Order: sequence, then C-alpha cells, then structure tokens
Amino acid sequence: ASENVKVRTLEGIPSRAPTLIQYEPMNSTAIMIKWQGPSSSYINGILNSFKIELIDLKRNITLYQEQQAKPIELYQFVIGSLKKFTNYSVRINCATKIGSGPWSSPTIFVRTHEDVPDQVENLTFSNVYDTSLDISWQKPSEINGHLIGYELEWYQINNTQSNLYDRSVIEIEPHLTTYKINNLSATTCYTISVRAKTRKGFGLKRSASIESGYPPEMPSPPTNMEIISIEKRSVTIKFSPGYTGKTNILRYIVQIQMRSNNSQWENTQSFHIEQSKLIVRDLYPNRSYRIRMSAVNIKGTSNASIPTEFFRTKPDVPSSVPQLLLAQAINSSAIRVRWMIMYYALSSPRVIHTIDYSDNSSSISYILNNLDGYNNYSCSICVCTSTGCSSYSPAFEFRTDESVPSKPTEVFFSNVGYSSAYMTWQKPTKLNGILIGYKIVYWGLDDEQTQSEIDDLTSATNSYSFKELEKTTPYTFILCAKTRIGCGEKSINRLLTMENRERPDAPLPPTIIESSINATSLILTWRKDGDFNYAPIRYIFIEYQEEHSTTWKPYDPINKPDGQITKLLVQNLKPNTKYRFRLASQNDMGISDYSRSTNFVRTKESAPLIQLTINYILTTQPCQIDIYLKELDSIDNNTRLKVLMKSVSNEETFQTSYHSINEDYSIHLDNLCQNSNINETHVLHVCLSNAVGDGPLSFARYFHIQSPAPLNISINSMNVSVLSPREILVRWNISQILSSINYRIRWAAANETDKEKSLIASYNESMVILDNLTPFTTYKIMINIFNINGDGLLYETDVVGTYEDVPGPMDQLTFSYVTFTSLQIEWQAPKSLNGILRSYELTYDNHLSFPSLMNTSSTRVKTIKQLLSPNITLLRIDELDSYQSYEFSLCACTIQCGPCIHKSIQTGPQKLAPLPPFDLFINKRSELIWKSSIKSEYYLVELSHDHGHTWKFIDQTFKSPLNLAKFQLNDSIEYYFRIYSVNRIGISEPSQIYRHNFTIFSTSFPLINPLQFVSNIFTFTRTNPLFFYIILGLVLLLIFMVICIVITCCCCRMKLKKTKLLQSTNTLSSNLNTAESKQSLYTSTTLLTPIKKELIIHRNRDSLALSDLIYNNFSSRSPPRPIPTPTVYDDLNSTKSLLTNNNNASNHSIDETQSKTDYSWYHALPQQLYTYMTNNHLTNRIMEENEHDSDEIDLAVAFSGAILMNNVPRSRAAVNGCSSFAL
Repeated sequence: ASENVKVRTLEGIPSRAPTLIQYEPMNSTAIMIKWQGPSSSYINGILNSFKIELIDLKRNITLYQEQQAKPIELYQFVIGSLKKFTNYSVRINCATKIGSGPWSSPTIFVRTHEDVPDQVENLTFSNVYDTSLDISWQKPSEINGHLIGYELEWYQINNTQSNLYDRSVIEIEPHLTTYKINNLSATTCYTISVRAKTRKGFGLKRSASIESGYPPEMPSPPTNMEIISIEKRSVTIKFSPGYTGKTNILRYIVQIQMRSNNSQWENTQSFHIEQSKLIVRDLYPNRSYRIRMSAVNIKGTSNASIPTEFFRTKPDVPSSVPQLLLAQAINSSAIRVRWMIMYYALSSPRVIHTIDYSDNSSSISYILNNLDGYNNYSCSICVCTSTGCSSYSPAFEFRTDESVPSKPTEVFFSNVGYSSAYMTWQKPTKLNGILIGYKIVYWGLDDEQTQSEIDDLTSATNSYSFKELEKTTPYTFILCAKTRIGCGEKSINRLLTMENRERPDAPLPPTIIESSINATSLILTWRKDGDFNYAPIRYIFIEYQEEHSTTWKPYDPINKPDGQITKLLVQNLKPNTKYRFRLASQNDMGISDYSRSTNFVRTKESAPLIQLTINYILTTQPCQIDIYLKELDSIDNNTRLKVLMKSVSNEETFQTSYHSINEDYSIHLDNLCQNSNINETHVLHVCLSNAVGDGPLSFARYFHIQSPAPLNISINSMNVSVLSPREILVRWNISQILSSINYRIRWAAANETDKEKSLIASYNESMVILDNLTPFTTYKIMINIFNINGDGLLYETDVVGTYEDVPGPMDQLTFSYVTFTSLQIEWQAPKSLNGILRSYELTYDNHLSFPSLMNTSSTRVKTIKQLLSPNITLLRIDELDSYQSYEFSLCACTIQCGPCIHKSIQTGPQKLAPLPPFDLFINKRSELIWKSSIKSEYYLVELSHDHGHTWKFIDQTFKSPLNLAKFQLNDSIEYYFRIYSVNRIGISEPSQIYRHNFTIFSTSFPLINPLQFVSNIFTFTRTNPLFFYIILGLVLLLIFMVICIVITCCCCRMKLKKTKLLQSTNTLSSNLNTAESKQSLYTSTTLLTPIKKELIIHRNRDSLALSDLIYNNFSSRSPPRPIPTPTVYDDLNSTKSLLTNNNNASNHSIDETQSKTDYSWYHALPQQLYTYMTNNHLTNRIMEENEHDSDEIDLAVAFSGAILMNNVPRSRAAVNGCSSFAL
C-alpha cells in the first residue's frame, strides 16, 4: 500500500448562522444581544467576524455593526446611539476570510425604551392683544414615545431683575397645537414655554418672550381708496390702512351701493387683508357701483370710509338661461321647442335668445327640422349676447314620431347561376321606427306583370336565395325595409342570370363642370360604362386629392353613390384649394381599378367661415393695446385680421383696421389716445377678412384705454407750513383742473426715505393737512398729479421740520446692586425723544409698610426729586432705609417732561439675589474661610466684639479666604463674624454668625517678624490704594510738624535769651505790679464745668453740636495751676451698626475709630438718638435750622470716640498742652 497523503480543502463560507440567545433593550438608545457561534463543523474555515444588521422599521434605515470573533462560547454586544422608542429588526451572520454565511432566522424584533420627547417645533404667536394672545406650535420631530399631552407655562417678567411672577401652568390634550391665553396684563413682557409629555415625563421646553399689546382703541376707516382694475364681475381696490387702535385689524367690512334712486348700502364681504389691496367679487356685469370700507378690531367697528367714485363693471355673458318649458314633436323629422321669456336684465346689452339657428330675441318657440324619425333627443337652450353665450339650460329629452326607414344598404348578389341567385343586404342607415321585416319584389324581362312578391321576411333576415329563374334572363329586384308605418325607401337592383361573372373594368375618368365650381362644392360627372362583365354596377367610389397632398381620401364612404347615377354634387370642400378626383366601380364580384384622375381644379375663394376667439387684451401701455387670439388650424394666405372698435356710448359705426396674421396670433394697436372718448369703456370685435368678404365676428371684449400720464399739467406754486409738532399744512395751485386727475402727496423723514407714506387728494382740493407726524423731525414732501393710467411730474418742497414735543415714555427702568441702604438704577432713553433731551427728572419716596406707623417719626414719608444730566443713564442712590419700600418715577424732559415710568422696590435682599455664605471657619493661619452656593461678585465681612450688638465693616473681598492677621485683632477678645454675598441683583441675607477667640492660637503664635509685618502692610496698601494715599498724607504731615517744632524751639530759645537780658533791668515796683495783676486775674478766672449736655445730629457733617450748657463758678481765690489737659466727655455708648456700602478698609487696631467716610459717629450714637436719626437728611436739616436760632451753640469735634466740648463765647476750653489760666 502507498503512503497516506494529507490534503486540506480550501476555506469556504459558514453554512449555518449564529444562534441568537437573548436580546433586550438596555435603555432608550441601546439594545443588548447575546448569541452563540455555529458549530466548528459548519464554519468551513477560520471564524473571522460577526455582522449584525439592524433595520429601523420606521425610517427604513439599515445599520451594520461588526464584532470580531473570539475564542469564547457566548458573545454579548451592546449597540448604542439608536433612535428612542423605535422598532428594530435584528439578524446576525458570521464570516470567514472568504465571505459571509447565511443570516440568522427568524428575524427578531426589538424596540428601544420610551423616553421624554424632544422640543416642540415652530413656536409662534398671533392675535396679540392687550389681555390675550394665541400661541401655536408643532409636534416634536422626535416624540420618543406615546404623546400624552403638552404643558403650557407662562409668567410675567419683571424687566428690572428678571424676576418671575404669576406663573401659570396648564395641561393641553395631545391633539391640540394651539391655545388662546387670556387674562394677561397690558404692555407686559411674558415668557411662554411649551413642552411635550410622554409616559416618561416632560421633554425640554421651547420658550419665547413676547410683550402683550396696549389697551385697544376704536380703529379708523381706511383712506386713499383707489380703483385700479375693473373686470366683469369683480373690481380691485387699493387703499391705505387707517389707525389700528393699538391692536390688530381683525377684518374689513366692504359695502357696495348700486347707482339707482333708492339703492342702499349692502355688506358684501368681510375678510382679513394681509396687504393694502383687495378684490371685491360677485358683482353684476354692466352695473354702476361705488364702494366704501370699515375696519374691525377687538374694540369695535370704525366708521365707514369715504366712498369711491361710481364705476361700471364690464359686460359679460348672461349669468342665467331661459327655462325650457316644452319640446313637442310635430312629425318624424321636426320638433317645436318653447321657452319662457326672461323678463329681467341679462347683465349685458343686446340680448339674443338663441337655440340652434334662432336669432329672433322676441320669439318663444322654434321648429327644429331634418331630424331622424323615432329617435331620442336631448334639447338645451342658452342665451347669447355680444360678449358670448351663457351656459346651457338643463337638458329636456324627447322623441320624434315614427316614420318609414331608409333603403337597405350593401345589396349584392354574391352567388348567381343560370337558374338561381343568392341576395344579401344590410340594415338601413336610418330606421326611423321599429324594424318589423323586409319585402322583396322581382320580375324578369322588364315585365312587371309577372312580378313575384316575398313579404314574410323578418327583421333579422339579411339574405334570400331565389330558385327557378330563367337562364340568361335579366331580372329586376326591389328590396325595402318595413316599420309599423310601412315600407321605406326602395333599393332597385338589376341582375342577369349567368355564370362566370367578373368584377368591372376601370371606369372612364370623371369630368368637372366648370360652371358648377364654387368655394366649397362642385359637380362631378362621369360616363356610365356598358362593359360591366355581366354584373351590373352597384356603387361608385369617389376619391379626391389636394394639390400639396400625396394621399387620396374617400369622399363620403358611408353614403356611396348608386351605380345607376352619373352625376354627383361634391360638397364640404375648402375654398381656394386645388382638387382632383378619380372613380372606381363596384359590382357583385368586387371593386374595379380606379380611373385616371381629373386635372387639378381650384375652388373659388369665399369669405372666411372661422369665428375667432380673443384670449385676452393687454392695456398696460398708454394709448395702446395688445390683442391675443386663439391659435387657428389653417389660414389662407390672402386672409387678414379685421379689428372693429368703438366706445360704448358712441352709436356710430365701428372704426376698422386690418392686420396681417403673425406667428403668435397677436394684434398691436397704438395711437388710440386721439379719440375724444378716451376715458370711456370701449368694445372690440375681431374677424377674418379677405377679398370676398368678412367672416363671423368674435364675441365682444370690453376694455379701457390707458391714457397717458398727465405730464402737461403742472403745479404753479406750493406752500408748506408747520401747524404743530405733529401736523404740517401743504397748499398748492395747478395750471389746469380736470376731473380725471388726483393728487398724490408723499412724505418721508429725511433720514428714513425708505419709509415713505402717501395720501391721495381729490381733483377739487388744493390743500391737505399731514397729521400723525413725528415731532422734531425733518420731512421731505413731494406732490405729483396722476390719473388711473399713470403719474405726472413730481414736485418737491423744501425740507421742513416739525416742532418739539414732550418725549415719549421711558423704555425701561431697572435696579441692580440693591443693598440695605443703597441701590443702582439704570434706564434707557425714550425711543421717541421728540426734541432735544435736556434732563431727566427722578423722583422717589418711601412707602409706609404698616398703617400703625403713620404717626411715628421713624416712618415719615420722604420724597426726593432730582434733575439729572441727559448724558447719564445710570445713578447710584445711597442713604436709603433698610427694608423700606421705595417707588421710583423717571421721566425725560425736552420742552416739558414726558410720561414717567414707575417702578417699586424694597431695599434689602431681593429675589434671585445670592444666597448667604455658609460654613464659616477660621483656620490656624487666621484665615476666614466660607462657602457660597451661587457665584457672587464680592463679599462684605463684618465683625463684632460685643456679642453681636454692634457690627463693624472690616473688609470687602472677592473670594474666600480672607486673612485676618492684617487687622491686628486682640487675642483676649472673643469676636463674632458674619458675611454678605453681593452680585448685580443685590445683597444676600447675612450668614450665620461665627464666634471665634484668637487666644486658643496665641501660644503657637511666634514673635512678630518685622519683615513679615512690613510685607503685610505692603500687601494691604497694594490692595487698598486709598489707604496708601492716607499713609502718604500722614507721613507728609508728620514731616511738616517736625519742621514746625524745630522752628518753634529755635524761636523759644531766642526769646529766652532776650528775657534773661531784660530781667537784670527790672525794678522791684514793676515786680510788685505784676504780682497784683496776676492775683487779680486769678480771682476773676472761671473754670467751666459742664452740668447738662444735649446733642443735635447732622447726617451730612461728621460733627456734633453742644447746647444748653450750665456752668459753675469757682471761688475768687487763686486756685492752684491746673494740669494742662483738655476736658473730655465720653458718654456715647456703642450701638449696633447698619451695613453701609463704604468699601474703604482700615488697617488700624480694632479699638481705633473708623474713618469719617464710614460714618462711625452714626454707629456710635446712643440708642435714644438712633430712632431720631433715621429721618431723611432734608427733613433733619429743616428741623436743625429752626432750632439753631441762638448763637450760643458752638462746635464739638469727635476725636478717638470722645467729644471735646468748647465753652460758650468769651470763655476758653482747655486745650491739650496748654493751661486754662491766663498767663
């Protein structure tokens, strides 16, 4: 045996698909499938990959995913980025390198989970009024589930701080996509949002903001009504809308009036117009009308406008038809038709009642002849005028009387022998009754006495066989059809009993009688051929051929001429056309060859028989029209177009003109303005014409000739004068006044020439007042004369400006950075300044929060009015009361102040203001740390060292933390801290109080490093530039004081030297006198001691006044010399502070007094004075001036929290460093 040989077959494709074990949706956009690969025996190679096919059954989109094969038994794959709530079909196959195997079967179906819908589409508003509006939307592009409804939400927007008020939410059914919102506030901004809902919840909102309208007013009627187009049953009107009444115009009411003695105004149409043009329909033709209009809004209906001039609609075909009363058969071929006369006008002149051939408008009956017997006919009637015919009346059916039929057709003897003959025939073409049978009569050798009659043939018989005939004998056969009336027309046929018959030879050529040639007919004759091969001629075939044609056409193939005739009248030929003819004979055996043709003969020329149809007439150009006709099949070259035209009022003949026929069948007429009746309605007919005559006229067309623009009429003078800020008077004078002209006054602001307005004045007016103008605006005014056909020359006046007026309302007023005692107010200039803006007037006052506080001094109403520069639109207002409501009113001022805008606000934390900081903490590095939930612009830090009774502002910072080491706080004192957050909206509530004692860290504090101290001072001054300038000023002051001290010491030294020199020359008496003087001075000196003191506070000055002082006198003896120190009074206790907006920080010790700009004197007042000082500074100033009527009160200045009191006049207070005794 040979050795074994191992051979590997080539790799193939898998023969079995993977097995899907599990499939389920993971969420709304992903599904998970698990499958198991086929057995290795079915892979037929090395398994390379798996392919997953997903088909979106809704959108018919196929997706493919691939998974590489791995040496595992169970595969799992998650397919993401799918459409939500969508059905997918899933199948899988596996592949080797050669190719893919079969798809898994059966196909599985899986649907992703439901999810919230997408946003709604096309959110729009309509019918926006003061208290209501309509909102509409479209379904979301992806619903992602079962749509169960919509949520509509709207709320009012406060323009100042975007606060939300009066939030309203409603649920709407899923089949509705529109909703009307009611009970809105006028001129208020609203945010309206719509979102769709599925069983999984609501989708994203689609929001839009809109401002409700103003309270509606009554509208004014339209103006400048102008007729621009007149048709048969309609008219087009152009107008200018009037005042809308601050809302939308719902519709316009159109009223018409016919020109008669007692015609009333009638409402014809009520509709909504998007543009300033309308078409009034359903008018009667050939009637005179005039039109007026009224506007309708939500408030009501305006007055009627000024009516237009009377105009006449064009004539038209009758709009109705006569009533058909009777159609009665007179005999088998005639019927009498009767109808009712129309006693009302047919909307067009020259009415003609027409049925078939009738042209007598006074008749009420007509006889229709040449009808077939015993036939059903339907009869309709219409009315025709010069412009056309009306529609037909309802059909009236009838039947003519029964009569005898016509002769049978196609009579042949197809099989003839010496003693027999077989006869065939067809039914008559006109039965004229009920066919009951046929009758045959025949005889031989022209002997009618030997005739035989066959009268028992039924109506279904169409052949008969004759026997026992004589050999080679001529016979005559007569065949007729029978109805109940009797036998009809006879068919006479001759026959020779003989065998071996043949079809006839070609006949001789026919002859045309020259005298019989007309425009549409001629007589054709031919000679009867005697050689018909023993078979008589039954029928004659006639064919004709036109000169430029290559085909022969049969003439009347249904009614073939009998074979016994030799002359025929050929009809229905074309005029002025060449023809030739030929013949063929037909016997029982067949049709002969055609004869030779005749020579070409030309029919005579005749008047055209075609009635033209006018498609339309264009009158767009002055003094000319264009007529467009319906295309014609064929026209002779000698034929022309004839136009007949005249004015309707002209009873004379038509003016005619001839025109050649062009390719587009159009006629151009010009130079029509020479007619004196140019402004009237004209009527026009068109017909074909040649040398013989004219064809039938077309239906009439009515039109107006567009006359040229009034270029020859000029305006001699124009005068423009300003009456008021909103009115301008325009006067003019023209050279010639015509009733057919009008004046168009146009005006536009010099800087807005694209927003031009116009007004139309009648021909008999010479002045007009332009109103509703914009104050303090320069206008350019133009006038031109026009008529219905065009504009004349344009005349411009010099530019003129209206007077100044009060400005319009302020656009908006907003508040920002609202704290406890201050706020920032912003505004925008009015959209309509109406003049030169000179200033703004701001007024604000507080509102009493509780009626019980009306009589208390702390709740007095305070009103402040300020005039502001016109260049500013932002103002910071301080010195307000905490938690107090203020009403602000702001108006712009030109020559006077315009309407004010009013806004109210309460000081303190606002809605949408930041939340207070939280989680306050001081770490070992003396850093104050806090957290904030909303981003703030900056933070204000306060502290207290008296258990929260008195709070002092220490710093403003932009972020956490804050280093407290720079404030040099006392380690032995327990401090309380609180923080405020501030953003553009305002200030927050204070944070929770944080208590901290620095002694717990004192042992760990090292000695103060001078370099670190200097570095801290440098850092603090860099972040507080104002403090840097204060330190610089103090250093300069210190240097100045040192220089002064040095100079003073030098002077004192020099004086001391001089005194020593003088002492040596003094006498004893002078010493005694000096001693007496000093003793006298000691006796009269009074040391002042304050017993009672009273403080009067002025908030605008950091000073205190002392009054009503009582002094005690010392004894007259000389007291000992007192210590040179000042008398100090420190009775003011610390009170709790109000937060101010002072941003200056101090690096002094906390025991030192703050700067005057921090109003520390105000925080340090006694509690009994605190309430008194809450009044406005204007009120306090008046009270202070009334009380300061004495000059016994002097000034008190605060130093380091103490008060140094000056004495009354003629006394001296002790000054630091000097004695209170006289020297």
